[in-house]
Amino acid sequence: KCTLWAEGKHFHAVRASCPEAAAVRRYERTVALCDMDARSSYIIDVFRVAGGAEHVKFQHSHFGKLEVDGVTLSPAANLIPDTQMRNFRMGTVRADGFAARWTVDDRYKLLRAGQTVGLRHWELTEDAEAGTCEGWIAVGGYNTTEELWIPRLVVRKHATEGVSTFLAVLEPHNGQPRIESVRRLKLVSPSGPSDGDASCAVEVRRADGLRDIVVIPDPERKGTTITVADAGLTLDGDLCRVTLDAQGQVRWVAAVGCSELRIGG
Repeated sequence: KCTLWAEGKHFHAVRASCPEAAAVRRYERTVALCDMDARSSYIIDVFRVAGGAEHVKFQHSHFGKLEVDGVTLSPAANLIPDTQMRNFRMGTVRADGFAARWTVDDRYKLLRAGQTVGLRHWELTEDAEAGTCEGWIAVGGYNTTEELWIPRLVVRKHATEGVSTFLAVLEPHNGQPRIESVRRLKLVSPSGPSDGDASCAVEVRRADGLRDIVVIPDPERKGTTITVADAGLTLDGDLCRVTLDAQGQVRWVAAVGCSELRIGG
């Protein structure tokens, strides 16, 4: 079921829910596409799960090489037996998250000479383990027997009675990334610090000197005003993206399902 659809000039988002897919109480994903210019964008990915004893997210890109920063990896047992995955390496995520980089291999020779394609991934999920593995794929569909193992990112949370919230920022690029840094911001509700981590706020600092604040509250707490203290932002709505210049002045705003949005003055 689609529960949110936002199609703006520079901001696009969709949220879908299907708890039946995993026989759990909640199985919901929100993805926002944030344009930086006519050719560059990044993605905010929020996946919320409630129910079951363990939640594991797998993320893969294309053919190529995967490198991870911020996690010390050690060989680990296969987290989910009887699947087409192997060579698990896991570690504990540091408090400020970790980053991953894919260097994409142009296997089908689609790029012009000198062109490159990469993908950067910032994982901001709290209280998680993370690592890598290899996933099996059939390369040529039904007309060939060729097969390969490609790198896959793994993020694991042990379930509690609350919600496991997986939060990531992804930037595809042509060899010249446009994002300088990413960090998760703390939220405050009227009753104090936001309970759990189901509501999310992210700061993205860009190479053009602009700074984005993206806030994606928990939809099950709709109608609750939350504050991002580090940004001086207050929101009552489904989500928002605010772009600030180097002086902290608002350059651009997108808001969805919003009854109140305040920032600065």
